[in-house]
Amino acid sequence: MPHEGGVGLGALHQIIDARGRRGWASVFMWIGASAITLYLINMIVGFERIAIRLVGGDVGRLLDQYVSQGAGRFVAHAVGLTLAIALACFLSRRKIFLRV
Repeated sequence: MPHEGGVGLGALHQIIDARGRRGWASVFMWIGASAITLYLINMIVGFERIAIRLVGGDVGRLLDQYVSQGAGRFVAHAVGLTLAIALACFLSRRKIFLRV
């Protein structure tokens, strides 16, 4: 019985590498190319802490009250992820990579 992860990985390999459909996967390439840098920046500064400063507090309480309980926390995590992806894109476009 094949492992489900293997089937998914095989399908992604077929789509991205064999058929050359890479446009939608560029986000994953940015993150993969800057994984160590993003990890270090997250440990030092924290994308979630920055996101909570941006959309936490009153905005988070407003979302929790009028949208759904936990919506503020969800939006804070989404903003943190967006910040990390934006930084990865910036680093990739400028060809800035941390090499170990």
